[in-house]
Amino acid sequence: TPIHVVATTVYGMFLNASVTLPTLRRSPFNKVRTGLWGGWANGEHYPNGTAKTAGDPTRFNVSFWQAIEGVLGEMRTAGIHAEIILFSPPGGSHYPQAMSCLGGTDPANYNLTLDQHYIKYVVSRLASYRNVWWSMANEWNQYPCMWDPAAEPTPGPCDAPDIDPAYRLSSQCGRGGSNTPAWHTPVWDALFQTVHDEDPSNHLLSIHNNAYLYNYSQPWVSHFS
Repeated sequence: TPIHVVATTVYGMFLNASVTLPTLRRSPFNKVRTGLWGGWANGEHYPNGTAKTAGDPTRFNVSFWQAIEGVLGEMRTAGIHAEIILFSPPGGSHYPQAMSCLGGTDPANYNLTLDQHYIKYVVSRLASYRNVWWSMANEWNQYPCMWDPAAEPTPGPCDAPDIDPAYRLSSQCGRGGSNTPAWHTPVWDALFQTVHDEDPSNHLLSIHNNAYLYNYSQPWVSHFS
């Protein structure tokens, strides 16, 4: 069945849903890209406890996730899809920044255990909602703990000999230009594979790029973001 997606971004969809949902119902938008950001109830409501830190990353605040599910249910009734961002860059102001870099600071020796534990919990709770999409990360290349661009030798399209000289001088070219592909991303590949393996409903799955393009030809990616 065809679906015509008209999308917007509301990073804090779950922070202020009582106000945002009525606005969305009056709007043309039927998909929202959003983070799993806590902090409602006077800043006391977070996925792993009551502080803006990971706390104990092996234990989860059940009331937070019940609230998430309640909003997802209302969005589903309204015919609105939620593209859920699983990770946000380290140093950001919102959850799940506290869940970033749980495996260490060295991408070559990153320990996936806690990240995969988190993913398995989120997917097991939310994959039953038919209006859920997954976005692995917001601006994925801004995680120095999970990817090292200095170790990435792949040339970009601006290295082609017949490129327009004016374009070569533009901000789109050079290492880290928005068209530079990144092919060696073992940490992100493994996390993608975890979502793909854990989701029995095979929801749409992608990752949001910034300065480098993730390899969207990977079999677990459903669409470009």
